[in-house]
Amino acid sequence: MCGIVGFVSKSRNVDLINKLTHSLSHRGPDKISTEILPFGKKFLHLGSARLAVTGLLDGNMPMHDEHGNILVYNGEIYDIPKLKRDFDFDLNSMSDTRHLLYLLRNEYPQSLNKINGMFAFAYFNKNEEKLVISRDKFGIKPLFFGSNNNFDFFFSSEIKTLIENKIADQVTTEARMSNYLYLGGLTKKNSLISDILTLNPGSMSEYNSSGDSKNYNFSEQSNHPSLEINNGDFKNIFCDVLDNQLEAEVPVNLLLSGGIDSTLIALFAKRYLNKDVTAFTLGYENTTYDERSNSGRVANELSIKNIQFQFPEKDNYAIIEELVNKLPEPIADPSIVPTYYLSKKVSEHTKVVISGDGADEIFGGYEWYRGALISTKLPIVSYQLLRPLKTFLNRTSSNYIPYSKMIELLTLSKKLPLETKILLWQNYMPSEEIQPQKNAYQEFLRNLELNEVNNLDNLRKVDMEGFLYTNILKKSDTASMLNGLEVRPVFLDNRIVNFSETLKFSQNVDSFKTKIFLRNILKNELPNLKLYKKKGFAHDFGNWTDEVGIKYLKNNWSENQEVANLIRHLSENNETAYFKSRHVWKFYSLFKWIDINGIRIN
Repeated sequence: MCGIVGFVSKSRNVDLINKLTHSLSHRGPDKISTEILPFGKKFLHLGSARLAVTGLLDGNMPMHDEHGNILVYNGEIYDIPKLKRDFDFDLNSMSDTRHLLYLLRNEYPQSLNKINGMFAFAYFNKNEEKLVISRDKFGIKPLFFGSNNNFDFFFSSEIKTLIENKIADQVTTEARMSNYLYLGGLTKKNSLISDILTLNPGSMSEYNSSGDSKNYNFSEQSNHPSLEINNGDFKNIFCDVLDNQLEAEVPVNLLLSGGIDSTLIALFAKRYLNKDVTAFTLGYENTTYDERSNSGRVANELSIKNIQFQFPEKDNYAIIEELVNKLPEPIADPSIVPTYYLSKKVSEHTKVVISGDGADEIFGGYEWYRGALISTKLPIVSYQLLRPLKTFLNRTSSNYIPYSKMIELLTLSKKLPLETKILLWQNYMPSEEIQPQKNAYQEFLRNLELNEVNNLDNLRKVDMEGFLYTNILKKSDTASMLNGLEVRPVFLDNRIVNFSETLKFSQNVDSFKTKIFLRNILKNELPNLKLYKKKGFAHDFGNWTDEVGIKYLKNNWSENQEVANLIRHLSENNETAYFKSRHVWKFYSLFKWIDINGIRIN
């Protein structure tokens, strides 16, 4: 993993490219390198902050080949033997960067669609005098770019690097801020800073020395038939994928929560691949949020070393303050706080870990999938019968969510299409006027170009394009790379994703259970291991929500209508600590980030 940055300007600017690259040193603390080269009548500046994981001997960047082409790259490429077979080449190197440079020189652009991995890169083609930037199809690795009067072209792994070094103007708009709040984060189409664009996942952008630019989408849409799959097929595929992702020239270890996804990873790593791995877990003194007993049972069953950390509640305020001052962009998901702390502790022991990110989206793991399925079976009249239950079920909860809240959201969305329902359930904000939120959801769905509405199979695509991108991947990349830690989301390997697309919705979700396919595999493999219901990775904010979060919003942003709606709702309604902290953090992360970074609102 690395941080990459660059720009095109009329003159050489050694100080600026050095400053930009050093500002990304948390992403790659092992080696800071820069390069300036002629680009037509101007100069191209490239910088790389490297976290050395593979290619320790020959993987430094900016990387050159014998033809004068140059690459800066952030990511990991898996299944390199297949790439070698597909394109009939062989390199005597462990460096995936060197393999990528070869492919870009000899097999561009057709090679991009064949690459299996997470990546963001900038490639200078000397012969054609053009710069190519590109990003993996899921957007696991971030990449931002733009242009303005001072810089013909610029790019970076992080937004903050560009604004704090005055590359981009520090300006946003009310509409961009509202979109962030309505959709739970920065989507692929919504850039927070007016000067800075997000490179679309699965795309590349070419910029030549004459100033012309072109954009292409290289990612394919998979069309696998829905059919019944033997569990053994998945086990073979998963073994191959995990074996690839456990490869590096430094130790690769695991994150273990004790849920289905991380338990499967630990099981296959130990039992089938016989890997000597260490698993890391974070817990809380407050047992409501603590799941260390789950991970401990799994580790004991598999004889895996499990290092468990406890979040230091006494340092809660200081850790949050440290995080918000470092955030390269606002992150609406409050679990960024424990993820950041866990990454910080894990980075003291290892450079690379495997995570279960993506499994919930591709194997139907979220409770809202059950909710969507149940809603298709409820006639409209039955919603009236649910309302009286709210009073009796107010304190009965599952996954931190009271059943009364589930009923409230279910009735609120009763006439909405399924695809809009889950966006509302994920992102609902208290407001007297909910229509702007619905408009944002509908605009988001229009960009997905779904074939039909009210289709349960659409929900996977909605989450892959939405929640996975805005919450899971941004949170994971930000928290880990602020601490120089590489996180590999094994379930987002192309081979696993392609397999998952052969499963019907009913093979993953019914009215009583989610993630049925994976659950059954685990039950067969570990019949004696009792799987306790996983609550989810939530943070115990304690008194911070009232003493810091709400107080800050009241004192600094009460004239903002969305903030005013939130403050009024919290004062008039007895929200649970979980929901209260989720609402407040989403607002705080945005408005505090705007203040810290001196962002102007136009």
